[in-house]
Amino acid sequence: MHHPGESAWANWMNNQIDLASLAGDCVGVHWKSLQDLLPIYRAITTTTIGDGRSTSFWLDHWLPTGQLAETFPALYTHAKEPEASVAKVCSQLRAHFAYRLSHIAAVEFTMLEEIVEEVVL
Repeated sequence: MHHPGESAWANWMNNQIDLASLAGDCVGVHWKSLQDLLPIYRAITTTTIGDGRSTSFWLDHWLPTGQLAETFPALYTHAKEPEASVAKVCSQLRAHFAYRLSHIAAVEFTMLEEIVEEVVL
């Protein structure tokens, strides 16, 4: 699914779902099994972000530090869309967080801003 190439199924799936979260119009036992495996898949893989649309900002391992949800746990609890893609969050960073941040989350936000400034999609 993440390397569609010549796979008609993977290309079709890419048009049906959000690859960053696996959310979309697919239902059934097989689909539920794929969704259940996603945390394991994320734990054993790293990602090249490309345009950032199919990479989860918080849950995929796309930076050397690992998952941002683990790197910035306080800030993650303030995220409005925990399943958002890298492209979506980087396009309007501040808009993806609650209006008021805890002190710890504010410190983490400052560190995250520095990281996001370096991201090239």
